[in-house]
Amino acid sequence: MLDRREKKERICFFTNPELCEITEDLVLTEPYDNYKNRNIVKPGNEAFVEEVLYRDETLKAEVGKLRCAFMNNAQALLHGDLHNGSIFANEQGVKIIDPEFAFYGPMGYDIGNVIGNLFFSRGNKAFTAPEDAQTAAALDRIICDLYDKTREKLSVKYEGLVEFSLYRSGQFKSFYLDSVMADAVGYAGTELIRRVVGDSKVSELTSVQNPALRVPLERALVRLGSFLIKNRARISSGTELTEAFRHIPAEGESL
Repeated sequence: MLDRREKKERICFFTNPELCEITEDLVLTEPYDNYKNRNIVKPGNEAFVEEVLYRDETLKAEVGKLRCAFMNNAQALLHGDLHNGSIFANEQGVKIIDPEFAFYGPMGYDIGNVIGNLFFSRGNKAFTAPEDAQTAAALDRIICDLYDKTREKLSVKYEGLVEFSLYRSGQFKSFYLDSVMADAVGYAGTELIRRVVGDSKVSELTSVQNPALRVPLERALVRLGSFLIKNRARISSGTELTEAFRHIPAEGESL
């Protein structure tokens, strides 16, 4: 664990205002307030986005909290743009590329971005190949393991690294890990929403050419994102994450 003076020096060194500003706008503002008119909404989803994103004041307040944490909670050095395309893994190890968005922020941001991107694959399969139960089960297992094993490993690291007496309290440790994982769930939600309505799409969406599939797929992912953001403090396991996707309300119903 870093000495407090060394951490403050590193925070100054890794201040990244230009690229953080991109995230603050494109991820944590514009999907809910299209004030720059840069959102790209699939035809057929305009009224849906207006109602579920632009007019949902509860959702916007919760996103505001996540945006505030992104800007002010310098917990750890983050990648800042972590997703499936920046992670390479095989039997020999893991490599991460494209760290230009790196800065000190809330740990849950990186974790949540990876979880959110996995849900694009899960959603794609649910709508384009609903009969492929094997792939759906494998994706569910990956999402569950990512959440559960991340929390487990953070707990082990906490015990090995944290020495400050006030932070050694079991109650404080629970509070800290709960907040990190709640942030992860919330930022998974913001990642889902921004990829659907923003200008940085993912292939799991753009490859779906049939509007009869693409429109409900996007709605399901937006509803999931909204649910995760609003309920982030109540979700405490990977199973609850995957169950949330399976129980997204029928089209037209609210969360």
